[in-house]
Amino acid sequence: MQRATQHRPETLEAHRSAVGRAIQLMRQDPGATLDWTTLAEIACMSRYHFLRIFEGLTGVSPHRFLIALRIESAKQLLLETAMEVNDVCLAVGYSSLGTFTRVFRELVGVAPGGFRQLAQKLAEPGLQLLLAEHLNRRIHFYPRNALRAELQVPETFVGNIFAGLFNAQLQPLTPPTLSLMRQSRTVCMPVAGGITEARLLAIGFPDPVQAHQYFLPDRQLPLAVSPAMATFPGEPSATSSIFLKLQTPGIFDLPLMTCLPLMLLKAVDTKHLE
Repeated sequence: MQRATQHRPETLEAHRSAVGRAIQLMRQDPGATLDWTTLAEIACMSRYHFLRIFEGLTGVSPHRFLIALRIESAKQLLLETAMEVNDVCLAVGYSSLGTFTRVFRELVGVAPGGFRQLAQKLAEPGLQLLLAEHLNRRIHFYPRNALRAELQVPETFVGNIFAGLFNAQLQPLTPPTLSLMRQSRTVCMPVAGGITEARLLAIGFPDPVQAHQYFLPDRQLPLAVSPAMATFPGEPSATSSIFLKLQTPGIFDLPLMTCLPLMLLKAVDTKHLE
């Protein structure tokens, strides 16, 4: 899941160590006020050199990375506390409820209050029924375009594997394109007309797993994201193939923001959203 670089090994290691210090500070308190000059100083780099190296290692800017950490923290507070949404907003570093709600909806797929309500609605056994409904579906399709992926998972892994197609910013495509599997390690996903490129994300949920982990995936869950956009030429029966290895995310990997149960609901039956 690391990004390509042209630096020498010793230079790359120094960059990883420097940026890692900055990320550790960001993770300690995502709601703290941090400017990029301070982060660059912690990394012992000039501001612009830091921005360039940071994006090279993570794929996003420090600002985007911090936003992801703040929304991850907000999701945790919404799921594990009874704090009001406005208090959650302030706790994760936002002074404007409107801005917080807009960013949360953009990254998660639903507003903060709706996220909490959905988690309550799909508490056990609701989510397990939804998962079973999706696993038991039989879909017959004849796609013009498809993405075929071979997934490598740890030998001892037993559980559900979620795979979905996303855009470059790891936001779900519309309509949602996803697959949920248990035994298979090969997935062939239809690509809707008009879509010319996408990224595949796959994440494993080992048995037993609690419902809230689908709303707030643990950082230790095996995860894989295609490093580049897969392209679809739009020709009849055109198929793109990739290989992904699921492994524990590293310090430079963004937390998964998307509400996976919401994607499952949209894909299985829209009546659940009424």
